[in-house]
Amino acid sequence: MRKSQINLSNQKEKEIKLILATLLADIKDPKEMYIFLDSFLKKNEYLALSKRIAILKYLAKGFSYKKIHKDLSVSSSTISAMTNFKNEKILSKILEKFDVDDWSARITKKIFNIFKFK
Repeated sequence: MRKSQINLSNQKEKEIKLILATLLADIKDPKEMYIFLDSFLKKNEYLALSKRIAILKYLAKGFSYKKIHKDLSVSSSTISAMTNFKNEKILSKILEKFDVDDWSARITKKIFNIFKFK
């Protein structure tokens, strides 16, 4: 999408961002969200957003810039931008979600191993 030559007012920008945020918040199913994002965003937009989330997760786990750069093929400036996340309250919620997801995955794996599910 090319950048519009006509700028939006701050009010209109907030309004359309709220519409997007509301839509995303209403999509609860991860598969449905995946399909939406894959259909809605260009491949490079989707990958860029995904990498930003992955960088946050790697940083939360204490990985070095070198490891993040190697695994995700991102520049140090991109990693640095994510270390300067603007909203600490939201960042803590994201990091909490990572912890819950990691814990859930470990428990699920243990259950599958105990009952030998395939």
